[in-house]
Amino acid sequence: MRETIGRNAPQVQAAAEGAAEHDVESVKAAITAFEAGHGRTDIMIHNAGHMVVGPTEAFAPEQLAELHNVKVLSTQRVNRAAPPGMRHRGEGLVVWVSSSSVKGSTPPTTRRVRP
Repeated sequence: MRETIGRNAPQVQAAAEGAAEHDVESVKAAITAFEAGHGRTDIMIHNAGHMVVGPTEAFAPEQLAELHNVKVLSTQRVNRAAPPGMRHRGEGLVVWVSSSSVKGSTPPTTRRVRP
């Protein structure tokens, strides 16, 4: 979505409020609906990417909490919803997509990473 601070700010706010209020239920509902239509989940791909860049003191605690929500908590919500069916059937694949930031520090730290 473009212009998240400008003309699309109301939509961004509505999405954030909806996610905060219904996130766990919406993940469960999405997996349930998918499996009802397709019979099962064969593969689950985690690709939740979100990062803040800059000096540590530039970020409000709420911004870092949102980063944690996207990278850690949202992944856990999906982990609780999809793999139980895979485990019950004894098959399925979970793929984790990562970024180059795993090779060193993740912003907003200031440590330099050298090859």
